Amino acid sequence: MVLIMVTAWIPLDKVTEAAEKYMEVMQKFPQASFEKPLVQAASTATKDGIKVISIGQVERGKYEDALELALKREAEFYGIKGYRYEVETLATLEEALPTIGMAPR
Repeated sequence: MVLIMVTAWIPLDKVTEAAEKYMEVMQKFPQASFEKPLVQAASTATKDGIKVISIGQVERGKYEDALELALKREAEFYGIKGYRYEVETLATLEEALPTIGMAPR
C-alpha cells in the first residue's frame, strides 16, 4: 500500500490560527475509508517555526482519491501567511524492493 506524507511548516505567530484551521479542515474533509492514518500529526519546533508531519496509508487502487483529498485539505490553509507544505508519495518496502528485482523476506 502506498503512503502519502504531508509536511507543513507553520510560522510561530500563526500556530494557533493553523491549529484552529486544522480542526475546521478535518470536519470539512474527514478521514475517508480508504486512508489509514499512521501518523496523525506529529510536530516539532524548528528555527523556522513548527513542522508538522502526517502520514497516511492508502488502500490499493485509491491513490488518486487520497491525493486529491490531501490537496483539498492543504488548499484550505492558503490564507495563512507563511504556511508552507509539501505532499509526497512514499513506497513501502514491499513495493520498493521489486523495483530493484528483490522480494521482501
